[in-house]
Amino acid sequence: MRVTHNPARERRRLRALPLSAVGALVLAGAAGAANSASFTDRAGDAGRAPDITEVDVSNDDSGTITIRLTFAGDRTLGPADEVGAVLDLDQNPDTGTVYYGSEVALRFKGSMVRFARANGAQFAPAPPPASLNATSGVGSLTFSVSAADLGLAPDAGFDIAAFSETSNGDNDLAPDIRTFNYQLGSGPPPPVGADTRAPVDRAFASRGVHGKVAQLNYWAADGRGVNADTIRVYRHSRLLKTIRISLGDASPFYTYYAPWRVPRKIRGRLHFCVRSRDATGNQSNLSCGRLVIR
Repeated sequence: MRVTHNPARERRRLRALPLSAVGALVLAGAAGAANSASFTDRAGDAGRAPDITEVDVSNDDSGTITIRLTFAGDRTLGPADEVGAVLDLDQNPDTGTVYYGSEVALRFKGSMVRFARANGAQFAPAPPPASLNATSGVGSLTFSVSAADLGLAPDAGFDIAAFSETSNGDNDLAPDIRTFNYQLGSGPPPPVGADTRAPVDRAFASRGVHGKVAQLNYWAADGRGVNADTIRVYRHSRLLKTIRISLGDASPFYTYYAPWRVPRKIRGRLHFCVRSRDATGNQSNLSCGRLVIR
């Protein structure tokens, strides 16, 4: 008999972006802004990671874009800290990667700037633009890059999300879900069309103990940050459990887990499969992973 229930989606940790291992050295300098905007993010939600509290974006008459991330407590970045931003250059969450439709990613770690471009739903390492620089200081990190090097027109705009992580797995996103929008000119962002792209799912190998709650680890990512998940547990072809998670916010930056209280009589090698749908009803791929119960 199939048993269903509807728990909350449980966040596990930030999913690493596959950015290049080669980057540019940190350089200083930023021009005056011809346009600017400031966005805030709540404090106290980052654990031991850099706590992003503000994202300031500006552009000058020469076409230089400056992105300044401010950290709570005047945090100075250490060698274990990673901080960066993803940019949706066409302001369309259904193109580019599943990270809110972003086409490029900037990352800073250990005095190096790293860069990636969209390759399907994921990022792939790419040579950094010659204009890409970063300045790390007390309580902040600043990126600067030419709009032309990113393929942006002088009157264009982009969506942006910032992220941070440290070695123990603590992390922060700004904003917590979806993106901020910035316009280089004075016009509004373009309207977003119908949702045409399905979520992307991946189940990860998991473990549990009979009679206790197991965590079934998976990634369910949608460019618009909303999906519903169905997780099914099997022994061979026999269905043991179905877990349904309602449609709701889900960040593509995080992996999640579905909790399952394992019956006392269940041990050995199982597997589970996950499939998601977005708010429009587009269905993801089916992804399965092994599950070992001892």
